[in-house]
Amino acid sequence: MANLLGSILLLLTFIYTLCLAHSPNLREIHRSPNGTWVENIAVRPDGNLLVAVLSTAELWEIDPSIPSGPSSANLVHHFDGAEDADGITELSPDIYAVIASNSVWTVDLKHHRNAPSQFSSQNSPLTI
Repeated sequence: MANLLGSILLLLTFIYTLCLAHSPNLREIHRSPNGTWVENIAVRPDGNLLVAVLSTAELWEIDPSIPSGPSSANLVHHFDGAEDADGITELSPDIYAVIASNSVWTVDLKHHRNAPSQFSSQNSPLTI
């Protein structure tokens, strides 16, 4: 019985060592204030993250190459009159659709970063 327990302990130690050897290098890239509800994330061609925030109806860009802190995130747009930002999807390279309350907005980051003039509201209902 002691031999069996020793074998199980050796096997568990071996498995634990393998898990440690292959565990990913995890690190925090941004910490939002308490009460922030992130709804969706899209990855830009440059590797930055676009984050739709449900709790504030905002779109943020986070640079994962910068250590965690306030400078790693930049506000792209606040959707005035919207209660939330529900989703984001890439339509074509660096052009995104964002749902904010009952409107669909197009966000073109291809030519101008953080340019509010690049947003257009599509208030008509969508047909799927």
